[in-house]
Amino acid sequence: MEHVRKWESDGKPSGVPPGVQDAQPLAYGTSTPNDYHLRNPSYQLRPETIESLFILWRTTGHGIWRERGWAIFEAIEKHAKAESGYTGVGHVNSIPVSRLDSTPRSEVLYYCP
Repeated sequence: MEHVRKWESDGKPSGVPPGVQDAQPLAYGTSTPNDYHLRNPSYQLRPETIESLFILWRTTGHGIWRERGWAIFEAIEKHAKAESGYTGVGHVNSIPVSRLDSTPRSEVLYYCP
């Protein structure tokens, strides 16, 4: 927030807040450090990220969000699709992927009158 406050006090140069510029994704296997840290590098077959990118695209109209969502979808198809369904992935930045031999448990709410 410190950077955002400085950006606002400087008159919002370029109109884009710090941290949301269109950085190019890194190619797999590059030695360049990421600008983020993965707390949990696994993928557990959760659709929320793609759903969020879809909402960003519909809200802003910027095609970059649709492109990023499509890239994630293609990665899921390529790396998480198994013979009888889909599997979680042990580490999203490792190729070849290590597939997890489990599926996440759904949270089911029961109504008991």
